[in-house]
Amino acid sequence: KKLLNTSLSQGLSYRDRLEMFFVDHSIMGLMVHENYLNAVSKKPVDLPLLNRCANSADLMAVGDMIGGRIRDNQEWSLLPDLGLFSAVYPAYLTNGFVGFPSFPAFLGKYSTQTRMRRLATELQTHLRLSSTASRSSLTTSPYADLLYEKLIRPLLFPKHDAPAEAVKHTVKLLDAYGLRKEHLIEHL
Repeated sequence: KKLLNTSLSQGLSYRDRLEMFFVDHSIMGLMVHENYLNAVSKKPVDLPLLNRCANSADLMAVGDMIGGRIRDNQEWSLLPDLGLFSAVYPAYLTNGFVGFPSFPAFLGKYSTQTRMRRLATELQTHLRLSSTASRSSLTTSPYADLLYEKLIRPLLFPKHDAPAEAVKHTVKLLDAYGLRKEHLIEHL
């Protein structure tokens, strides 16, 4: 919040701003990225403001490249550069007012994506004995949808006098594919 608010960051040196980045270096760049446009949303839109926003976006892109290099090559000496490019200088260019900074939406999307990847891997592991579908083909092909429909249709439209038979049929199919009821509920 202090980095993006003009009134709070006016008297701060670059060193002080960089110290704020190191409070939590793994999330600060994401926080600035999520909120830098909100900080200038109340300002009148003109060419210099648009240029500052574009420069901030470019700097954050360079910061992402530096962050990748830190993760891939363990070059932790680049961490101050990461702070400067991903948080300090972009916030300096586009400071204004942010009442309450938004939490990075990326983290929620990443969590959902990780969960879906885990569920697809679990489903593929159980289907491995009866199918040649890979994890990626389960999510991109209609295989999972067809399997779901084949398992659910008897339960949704049972014959008039045989709902118990519909359940037995679905359980038999689950067994044939090496699946349990939880796979039908969570994975498909």
